This record gives sequence, structure tokens and C-alpha cells, in this order.
Amino acid sequence: MASQNTTSNNASSVDGQGREGFSSRLGFLLISAGCAIGIGNVWRFPYITGQNGGGYFVLFYLICLVVMGIPVLTMELATGVRVDAISGVRRTEQDMEWAQAMVAAGNTFLPNQTIGKKGIWYGDYLYADTNGDGIYGNENDYTFQDVSMSPKYYYGFQVDLAWKGIDLSIFLQGVLKRDMMVRGELIEPFHSNYGYTMYEHQLDFWTPTNTDARWPRLTDISDPSNQNNYRMGSDLYMFDGSYLRLKNIQLGYTLPERISMKFGVKRFKIYFNAQNLLTFSNCSFIDPESSEFGSNMNSGGANSGRNYPNLRYFGAGLNITF
Repeated sequence: MASQNTTSNNASSVDGQGREGFSSRLGFLLISAGCAIGIGNVWRFPYITGQNGGGYFVLFYLICLVVMGIPVLTMELATGVRVDAISGVRRTEQDMEWAQAMVAAGNTFLPNQTIGKKGIWYGDYLYADTNGDGIYGNENDYTFQDVSMSPKYYYGFQVDLAWKGIDLSIFLQGVLKRDMMVRGELIEPFHSNYGYTMYEHQLDFWTPTNTDARWPRLTDISDPSNQNNYRMGSDLYMFDGSYLRLKNIQLGYTLPERISMKFGVKRFKIYFNAQNLLTFSNCSFIDPESSEFGSNMNSGGANSGRNYPNLRYFGAGLNITF
């Protein structure tokens, strides 16, 4: 269910632009770099062999940025902006006057149909009437336009460098253009039966002095507003699932053979490695690779993060050949 900015009587988004922007801009830069390297490999320009490397790479990278900029910009304009539930929070007196006028005109807001402290109040959400039947937030208003729970693009990079006995191996992996639904205690503060916890990322909730908040007002779990704000499947639960992760990095050093042979060792190498060291994502409070999806994408199919965490590993070793 999308939501509507009723103050201006049209749809708008804050986080939607961030989701699209991260995927498109990151993909744009990475793909352009890949094209620059690919051109160099095909045409065997000197930067592949290490001679005048920087200049040739920058030249081809700039060319690829210019050439690819037109289709990437066109893609962003054509995709549009997904409506985000945050723009549906009632923030001002004008918002409430609009809602009251809409009810007086015969429109219905679900699930709380009344305007007041025990119904729709400041800091509460209103949901969009996407099919125009005058009922805001019923089953006919669900829409999943431009939503993809499976990544549209997978990518990875492997870099291996060696210089005077020092070797470095880096593997990065990620996905682009993926949405993920997050539910439960990671969205609703003090979620019942799961620890009654409030997390740091939930602290930006609506108050009379914080009207531009990310989340709706805090209410008791039995309050109708809690049902309205956290029991309606909406794009409040939709987050950018794109990420780039440093999956593996290893740094090693091999002693020159003339030195190691003094100890009767043909090859002596020491190395240090790490896995899942860094992750770049627009959603910092949950592992973007975690998932609880079953075979059906139903109302309980979102990800609550109740899974074993992706471990960060550090290691070291010796490689000795006699």
C-alpha cells in the first residue's frame, strides 16, 4: 500500500529517491570502470602492463562515464520515484483539517475511520487511495509497481596484486536494484512477544517538537493508532536491498628464496585475511543478505532479521615449503 502526501494532495517520497539513487549511481560508476578496464584489455593498452597506467585508465573511464551517462540518466527519469509511507504522516494543523474535510465529504480512511486522539491524530499515517474509490487503505489499494525482491543485477570484482613478495587479494560482491521488506521489532518499537525493544534507528519518531520525523508517534500497543501505523502492510516496511560487500581480503608476504633457504625453507609466506569486513548499504540496521522468504510472498514473508548473523572473520597463517 502506498501513502499520500495529503498536504499538497499528491504523492511524494523521501526514501524512494535514496533507494533508486544508490542503485543507479553505484551501478553507473562500477559498470563504467568495468568498461574502461575491458577496453584496455581488448585493445591491450599499456596500462594493463603497468606502463603509464593511471593516464590511460582515467582517459577510458571518463569516456565511459560520458557515453554511459545518457542511458543511465534516461533510466532514472523513466523509473520514477516510489511513494514512501513516511510522507503520509499527519504533521500539521492543515493536514488534520484536510483529513476532516475528506471524511465530511464521504471519504473513508482505514483502519481508523475517525479523526481524533483515539482515531487518526497527529503523527499517524494515512494510506493512499490508489484506485480512486474514496476508501483509503483497503485491499484494493495495494500496489507493487517497480518492486523487485530479487536483485535485478549481481556483480563481483576480484583483484589480485603482487609486488616484491607482497601480495594482495580482494573480492567484492554485491547486488543492485533489489527491494526488501523488513518487519517486526526492527520496524515497530516495543514489538510485542519479541523483547519489547526499541532500537537506535527507531528514535526519530514523531513528537510535537519533531514533526519531520522518520517514524510515526509512539503509542501503547493497545491504542488504535498502533494498529493504524504498524499493522497495515505498506511501503513503510520497504527498504533498499542493494549492497556492496568486501567478502574477502588477504594480504601476504613471501620471503625472498635467498633468505628463506638459509633456514632450509624453499618458500616461506605469512598472510592475514578477513571475510565480510565491510558492507556498504542504505539500510544499516539489518544485514542486506539476510532473508526469511519462503515459497510465498505473503504478509508474513518479510524479513525480521531473526536469523543467525553473517559472521565477520579474521585469520592468519603460514605457508611453508621445504
